[in-house]
Amino acid sequence: MQGGRFLYGFLCQLVYGELTNTISGLKWVRLFSLIGCVIFSIQIFTFLLKLNLKKIEAGIFSFLILALPSFSVFVFWSATFEVPIALILSFFSGYLLLKSFELNHINKAHYAIALILVIISLFLYQSATTVFLLPFVFSFAIKENHSLLKFKRIIFFIAFAFGLYFILFKLSLLWFQLEPLNRAHIDILKLPVKTILFYAREMRMLLYGSGILLAPVLAFIIGAISFLGFLFFKYKRRDEINKPILLIFFLLAVLPLSYSPNLISVDNFICSRTIAPAAIIILFYQFYFFRELSIKLKALKIISILIAFLFVALGFININTYQVETQNTEYKALKTVFERIDLTVTKKIIFIIPEHDYLQKLETYKLGYADEFGEISSSRPWAPEPMLKQILIEKANLDHSDKNLILNLEVEVYKENDMFTRTSDSEVINIIDIITAEYAK
Repeated sequence: MQGGRFLYGFLCQLVYGELTNTISGLKWVRLFSLIGCVIFSIQIFTFLLKLNLKKIEAGIFSFLILALPSFSVFVFWSATFEVPIALILSFFSGYLLLKSFELNHINKAHYAIALILVIISLFLYQSATTVFLLPFVFSFAIKENHSLLKFKRIIFFIAFAFGLYFILFKLSLLWFQLEPLNRAHIDILKLPVKTILFYAREMRMLLYGSGILLAPVLAFIIGAISFLGFLFFKYKRRDEINKPILLIFFLLAVLPLSYSPNLISVDNFICSRTIAPAAIIILFYQFYFFRELSIKLKALKIISILIAFLFVALGFININTYQVETQNTEYKALKTVFERIDLTVTKKIIFIIPEHDYLQKLETYKLGYADEFGEISSSRPWAPEPMLKQILIEKANLDHSDKNLILNLEVEVYKENDMFTRTSDSEVINIIDIITAEYAK
């Protein structure tokens, strides 16, 4: 709630408090996320058919979205189950807005519904909300039905929706008597600089796509060529396009615009989760380039399809090797250690946790850039305590032992070189040593 997602807070209470209370039960939460992502993909597929794309073209692009690093995180992390909901609602709001803006006068009913859906999405997951821009991007890129008036209306809608959300967020903090997190603060003054830096920092990450982990050089070359090729195709058609400079400006400006919740934040954190809308836009530009290339040169159709299969395969490896396998190994190793704790004599647990990129330093994964892949969850200071207590509580339920000993257990978390005091009733669990030993097997 302190991060501006009070609807997500309520959903967490429902999901983790009522619907599931075991670690194994999280598989149903992940299944819900997967279904939500597939529904979002189907939304895009259906919309692209309305723009007269062939079923095979719309199907390939919609499937490629699910292979993006962002969606690997959304599906695998049970804590991101709310993101697909935000994506679905926000995309539908964009569809309503596009229909409204195509009329001579704005359809007030569509506009109001779109505004409500965007506000709901912001209270679920701010970074996912800007997917309401996707219908405009797809429509402008394919039909080239852009106009300065539509662009102005988009900017006004974003400013109005974000402003209204910020007011409601501040009111919710007063109601619940909470202080906002640091990342919930905004800094408009730095927006111009952060927008320029977007094209140097975030843009580079976006061009890698699914190849960011295993084939960064190849993926960047393919990504950069296809992105620039898309812009070149549009420029080459400048004599056939109404206001071509405006179209190219929009196609470039919409990228940081889709990342605007992060650009106006004081936080500079960047990851796959927060950059999903921009990642979909870049993927569409790249897809459009290969589609046009395949139409003009039939011999390149097979190469284009092979590249699509390559990125799907990379996405599959990303989630299975660098998320599922990593955290499954971690969970089994820590569970074995946790269940050996004698709670009759141990009153305090002292954790020594690794850095988030420890597995790379251990050379288990030799990645130049890992984003949120290849990381063990217990590297986060807030993770070891709930993980420990949940595992022990589930064991207590099986053994019919006293759960109060677990709930009253004191937990302290330290980095590797931090100083701490060890007492006779405390036990030190060095996660660094446990993980190192596990991967040495």
